[in-house]
Amino acid sequence: IQVYVFVAVAVIIGDIFLQHFIPREQAQWAILISSVAAISLVGFGLHIVSRATKQAQYLKEMLNIDRTTGLYSSVFLMEELERIVNGEAKNMVLLFLDVDDLKSYNDTYGHRAGDKLIHDAAEALAEGIMGVGVGFRYGGDEFVAILEDTNLDAAMKAAKRVQKLFEGRNISASIGLYPWHPGMTVDELLYGADKAMYSAKKSGKGRIYLGDIDTSYIADAAQDEII
Repeated sequence: IQVYVFVAVAVIIGDIFLQHFIPREQAQWAILISSVAAISLVGFGLHIVSRATKQAQYLKEMLNIDRTTGLYSSVFLMEELERIVNGEAKNMVLLFLDVDDLKSYNDTYGHRAGDKLIHDAAEALAEGIMGVGVGFRYGGDEFVAILEDTNLDAAMKAAKRVQKLFEGRNISASIGLYPWHPGMTVDELLYGADKAMYSAKKSGKGRIYLGDIDTSYIADAAQDEII
């Protein structure tokens, strides 16, 4: 690359210099050669810029993907939530899922088997929310799905599909659902969904808990629906 650039620049400079010392008829050939070299140099520069842009995009996409599960990463989750909350969101429900007893599974079968379990859980989540949401690995054994433009009834159906797919893979998971309200921050939404998930876990694991709909996200369990 450096040699190519050096030669092109040398040709351009040399031709410009020669134009002052050779007859006008021959100088036209020098101008033509320098023009071709200049065009080649510009084209090469555009190629380098295009390649650098593609590499930057590729690196960004790699950072947005969790390598173990193939789902989007927690970094991209926060970006998407900020986009939705600060945009013109209408109906949006957050699904927060935690694989039950992963530590015990790892202790019994080893961490490689645990990684396989996490991968299977991610596949089940992606399949269950297909068409209504996007899945993310939040960290460890926790997953989040953004169900955008989705009402609570559709969100509950999606959560039940996910639960059934988990059961088909002999995986137990606790699922919390929490709707976004206008004015709610990303942290408040995540807190509400996380709290709903823990309520599901405390109620017996392998269950779905729908957080409070109309009032504060710290509502008592009696005001919510447990399935």
